[in-house]
Amino acid sequence: EESSNNVKAAFLLEEGGEAVRLMRDSSWQNIGNLTVDTDYFFNFNGTSWATTTTNTYTDGFFERKFSLSEVYRDANEDIVTVGGVLDTGTKKLNVSVSWMSRTGTSTRTISTYITNIFE
Repeated sequence: EESSNNVKAAFLLEEGGEAVRLMRDSSWQNIGNLTVDTDYFFNFNGTSWATTTTNTYTDGFFERKFSLSEVYRDANEDIVTVGGVLDTGTKKLNVSVSWMSRTGTSTRTISTYITNIFE
């Protein structure tokens, strides 16, 4: 059962990243206007993805959420964690999936960068 949950969580993580990319592809404002370092949940209406601050569970079991963080770059345009200049066209994306396992809450997280590639 735990192996099955790990596999499902991996697919949900990947789908979460793709959902944010689809929202970005529709309009950067879908991503750029979200409050940084705030947890958001996914809402799929049958044709498109949207964000909500209301916790939703997949299959009534998996909690999936994401947050965005600001990205800063140095003089060489490399991403830095300290100092640098704010890159308003890039956000760091963190997607996590949690569920109750036999030993407590299990959580898996992935991180990547998402960029405003259309402007």
